[in-house]
Amino acid sequence: MFIDSSIWSESAEFSSDVAIIGAGAAGISLALELANHNMSVLLIEGGEWDYSQSSQELYSGNSLGVPLPYGLQGSRLRFMGGSTNCWGGGCGELDEEDFTKKDWVPLSGWPIEKHELAKYYTRTAKFLSINEPVSDAGKAPKEFTVLDGMDFRYLTHTTVVRFKSEFEDQLSASKNIKVLLGANCAGIRFSRTKKAVSKIEVLSLDGKRVLVKTKKYVLACGGIENARLLLNSYEQEIDPCPVNMNTGKYFSDHPIAPCASVILEPNASNISSFDVQAIAKKTRRSDLRIPYFRLPTKIQEQEKVLNAVVQFSMQENELTPEMSSLWRLKNYLQGKSTVITFSDVQKVATHPISLFRWYLDNRSNQKRFAMRFQIEQSPNPNSYVALSDEVDDLGLKKTSLHWHFSPIERRTVDVLCQYVAKQFLLENQGVLTIDLSLRNDKVNLPADLRGGQHHSGTTRMSDSSRTGVVDRDLKVFGIDNLHVLGSSVFPTNGWVNPTFTIIALAFRLADYLVREES
Repeated sequence: MFIDSSIWSESAEFSSDVAIIGAGAAGISLALELANHNMSVLLIEGGEWDYSQSSQELYSGNSLGVPLPYGLQGSRLRFMGGSTNCWGGGCGELDEEDFTKKDWVPLSGWPIEKHELAKYYTRTAKFLSINEPVSDAGKAPKEFTVLDGMDFRYLTHTTVVRFKSEFEDQLSASKNIKVLLGANCAGIRFSRTKKAVSKIEVLSLDGKRVLVKTKKYVLACGGIENARLLLNSYEQEIDPCPVNMNTGKYFSDHPIAPCASVILEPNASNISSFDVQAIAKKTRRSDLRIPYFRLPTKIQEQEKVLNAVVQFSMQENELTPEMSSLWRLKNYLQGKSTVITFSDVQKVATHPISLFRWYLDNRSNQKRFAMRFQIEQSPNPNSYVALSDEVDDLGLKKTSLHWHFSPIERRTVDVLCQYVAKQFLLENQGVLTIDLSLRNDKVNLPADLRGGQHHSGTTRMSDSSRTGVVDRDLKVFGIDNLHVLGSSVFPTNGWVNPTFTIIALAFRLADYLVREES
């Protein structure tokens, strides 16, 4: 049942077995699973059924350090279905190694092992109508070209992508689910003992208010908003509330960018068997699998680097130093970054017209066969979500995002490029020419990062409150009836897109909540 603000505002209070805040991939999949076990669910969505600028504006804030390529507002959506409204559908399992502790990566390792997610990955594949394993580490399908010396991986693409329309009928018909639309969680209220949530306050943008009291509460608002809501709620307490100092810390994402041009040998494999765009064009959506080539585990261990993959496609020409300056200036003017130097402005001011023409020509034309990387990010305490002094229309403090990398991310890209270049030569496939942006700047990642939509780590899972925010069952340390769901609980993010694992964790949490209820 869907209930908009004109109806729910007439009630003084709502109750249920479980209240889920956020109706994206995490919240919807959890709600449907709990309802199947006859648990009553209140699914609280801050946005309306359709997109609105006033709702999206609540995602605004400031960003420091590395700019999010699409900004705070542009990298997620705030209406029914959440960011599944722009999801590409790529599904992949985290690697076995992603769950294990690495001596060279502080705070690495999950408190659970991959085998504990195996049955939930299987359930998620069925839920998304995928009839095969994803990210299979075995033999590559015959239609793909392998690159010897690299681990073959792929993402399977589901056609079940727009959750708002895919599950509208189920949500509407369910007797166990009530979906509140335009219902913004404006604060979590704790009992005097501070060991449980007593209620949450829900507001509409036009000032309507209702209280929600349930047995269990689940935050499923996304990798940034889960932390922001917790931080705001801690600040709102009249009595000082013991805040887990890890809340908001260790923000991570997947750095993605072109890094090299590929010059193939005349006798090399057909370019279309490498080119992900060519593969996508000739493959039906329901059969689409996008190949990746992973840096082998033994190389990661030898070189002390992170999990990383590459893929190949036609791309625009590489960035020149002047173009990198233009890119930074663009990010600055769009409010995505505060990082700009006098040298950048000088380079752009010297030849503005030619640079602008170069920009338009290269962003609209794909002129080179290029390699691009996608790597994990190491847990970094200097990369975090905090609160700014500015408040939104609900009275909540806005996000202040600080995205920073450690030296290991750049080292991973360097090792990855060198290793792939070596494999191309050994297999007589061709040569790689590393982009100038990497050759001229030995410290930073390229300016034109393509990541910024896989927000992770800000309420990380751990065996101890000293190193995490939630335990292995996703329960907030010290609060008996509050859980957090989504990529914000990922201790590390591997290289794989997160949505498939988010849904698997939703099914795992559902099993836990059902056991607790019985």
